[in-house]
Amino acid sequence: MRPSTSSRSSRSRLRPTAMIRAPRSARLCRRQRQSPHSRARWSRAGSVLGASGLHLAHIMLAQTLRLYLSQQSGVEIGWFATLADPQGGAAIRAIHADPGHGCRLEELAAHAGAHAGMSRTVFARRFREKTGETPVACLTRWRMMLAAERLETGSKTLARIARAIGYESENAFNTAFTRVMGLSPRRYIRAVDAQSF
Repeated sequence: MRPSTSSRSSRSRLRPTAMIRAPRSARLCRRQRQSPHSRARWSRAGSVLGASGLHLAHIMLAQTLRLYLSQQSGVEIGWFATLADPQGGAAIRAIHADPGHGCRLEELAAHAGAHAGMSRTVFARRFREKTGETPVACLTRWRMMLAAERLETGSKTLARIARAIGYESENAFNTAFTRVMGLSPRRYIRAVDAQSF
């Protein structure tokens, strides 16, 4: 099973590594890791694999991303740049917060700060310039990624998954899933099942 072209092009905009250059950055990460509260959590038996260790890993990842983004003053394209942009970041947060909501371009532009005087046309153009896809395509791709995750667990029927991610009909969901993922939902399930053996 190969990801569709749109999935590959979105991922190609992400860098495989993030280099943090400032010594201050390293001190901040080290301070977080060595705080008394963090040391107590890390010293418990098995905590590296437990919730405490995972929580610390999330904090360190968030801190690393925050520092990386702060060093990217010249970067204007890609997901990191979009998340750092007030309008683009607001739209992506709206998409991720409620993918089942029938977001239209007008609603995403409103989330992105229509109060700042940005028309939906300008918003859509800026979003596409930064991410390489339209806001609606971003929403659709996110929905299909969530659907694929649910299909892999086998916990819900296609109709329930379709409704949960904002599709009123199973047929519309099947069409969108096939277009984005390159396989119909049923073929996707069979491919996942075949790989699990």
